[in-house]
Amino acid sequence: MSKTNIFIKRCKTSVFCFLLICSVAYDVPIAAQTTDIASGMSLCDNTTTRLSDNFFNQGYAEVRGKIEDYNPESDPKNFLVYFQDNLIGAMEPISVHIADDGRFITWIPLTTPGYARFKGNNSYFDFFIAPEHTLEVSFRWDDVTEYCDRKRKGELTSQSPFHFSEEMSRINNELASYPEVVSHGVYRMAHDLTPNEAIKELTDSYERQMKKVDQYASEKALDPTTKNLLEANAKSRYIFNVFEYARTRESLQRTDTLARSLKEPLDLKYFDSVKQLLAEENEWIVASDHSGGIPNIIAHSQFAKLLGYEDHFLFDFGVNAFPYLKSLGATLTPEEEEIDVWLGDGGTKSCTLNELYPKMNAVRTAAERNGISDKLNEFYERQRDTGKMPGSMTLLSDVPRNVSNFSNAIKGYLGVDSLPLLWQVVLSEALRSKYMLNANNYQDKEALYAVLQEVNKGGEISNPAILESLKNFYRRSYARKSFDIPDDEKGKVIKELISPYLGKMLLLDFWDISCGPCCHAIKNSVKEREKNRNHPDFKMLFISDDSASESRYEDFVMKYLEGETSCRISESDFNLLRDLFGFSGIPRYVLIGRDGKVLDSDFSFYDMKKALKEYGVELEGDVLDGLTNEK
Repeated sequence: MSKTNIFIKRCKTSVFCFLLICSVAYDVPIAAQTTDIASGMSLCDNTTTRLSDNFFNQGYAEVRGKIEDYNPESDPKNFLVYFQDNLIGAMEPISVHIADDGRFITWIPLTTPGYARFKGNNSYFDFFIAPEHTLEVSFRWDDVTEYCDRKRKGELTSQSPFHFSEEMSRINNELASYPEVVSHGVYRMAHDLTPNEAIKELTDSYERQMKKVDQYASEKALDPTTKNLLEANAKSRYIFNVFEYARTRESLQRTDTLARSLKEPLDLKYFDSVKQLLAEENEWIVASDHSGGIPNIIAHSQFAKLLGYEDHFLFDFGVNAFPYLKSLGATLTPEEEEIDVWLGDGGTKSCTLNELYPKMNAVRTAAERNGISDKLNEFYERQRDTGKMPGSMTLLSDVPRNVSNFSNAIKGYLGVDSLPLLWQVVLSEALRSKYMLNANNYQDKEALYAVLQEVNKGGEISNPAILESLKNFYRRSYARKSFDIPDDEKGKVIKELISPYLGKMLLLDFWDISCGPCCHAIKNSVKEREKNRNHPDFKMLFISDDSASESRYEDFVMKYLEGETSCRISESDFNLLRDLFGFSGIPRYVLIGRDGKVLDSDFSFYDMKKALKEYGVELEGDVLDGLTNEK
């Protein structure tokens, strides 16, 4: 081993060193191995893999290898690794540099063992990795592309194109050799099958999969970790499909009221088949191949509502106008009198969305009935300058109250005194997304930390590793919100794009022609963008990669982005920018200052006009009102 590699290994636990080396290729020799072509298994990989006794052992997984047919002239210069913090559901990308001879190496920060997704050359593939362990893999791009195409078409294949070695080889070989699982057509089920029929089909499939795992384990004498994973994969897939059916069916109530599935109600009994799994203290479900989808789909499902739980939100009602109406001689109904008492002196109140809208409309209804709507409008105009208009504050989740109510509803259903691990992960996902506890809604990080501390008092999240992951996530979020562009490979790409426009406020729109929300936002903002296209202090740049059809791209740009600055960069450069700004989903919007500093790497369009006014930029019209963020 070279002195350089010894130095790297000693520095692996340093975040600073990680940032320096995670995307640099080194001359690391690929370990020699003998491969059984028939099974795809290394003949020397039957040693049981020793993972840490502590499942929540945080650290870096080392992944290195070689792309055997790599062509530096035509192939991408890097690929992405999407890694997930399985304890809070947050996913981030790392760009991994490929040397001219096809070799690569990276270190991936992990909070638990789990899957990482590699994306390159229009292909996706997953590997299992663990903290403080090494995986070495070699493959040919052509073989991987063919393998992924067959999987996309639903063709079953057990012949893996990957050749593994080092510590994690046995587990990955056994996972790769496991017969492909046919995915359920959940949309078809949600349209055609009633809840009773759907849950029977999903349960039968789950039971078949568990028998299949047992049979595979008995035939292959699996590593214990592999068996744990395959069982967890089957369980997590079952849970995910049960909730996915419910979510898809719910959306059909708005879009296809004649769907056969709607002929029978979906009640709490529908979920009883997974109740035992939901109550399990099973760490491996958190590391499974569906660990990323389960927390999100449960957190945003109708499940809690079926338990009688509803989220509360904080809304600024401004000044209470009822006393003013009464001073003009207005009479109130008993319901309006109750709302008047509830509003008191006005300001921020907590209520459910079902309660919010009647309370918001009550004052105007009373004014109309008493024939003094014009007086109410005059009253509100006088309040406008004071910032006490109703709705002057963004609608936010009443986080501590929601966490407590949600937790109590789940514990009551499961019949437990404390939340199982899976539900603590669901709750951490809910904090970040459903309950809107994020850096966009809380510009003051101390205010966010205060809310998080209030949540912690309830003890609903008792796992110390989850609490630490949440804290680290928020630290990274604020650190990444605003920063100077670095002088490295990633910084070079973005500096070349923005350098002609320095001196203006820049808004970068990362998008793709195949991204529905991206295209929807661009289409809906054409007229408003036209009003500000020649603005002296503001400019938008639309950035996409070159992986999509060029003709499709050109047609769309000509129709909806004519006159705008559209930058179609290489897939490799786009990967570097994903890494720099830390985003996996698109559209993503980044605000750049006049001096080229990143002001907001996850810019929200809510109240955009006001946000830019703080930087001295006056925009015309209801700017970009059609744009929405899709994370």
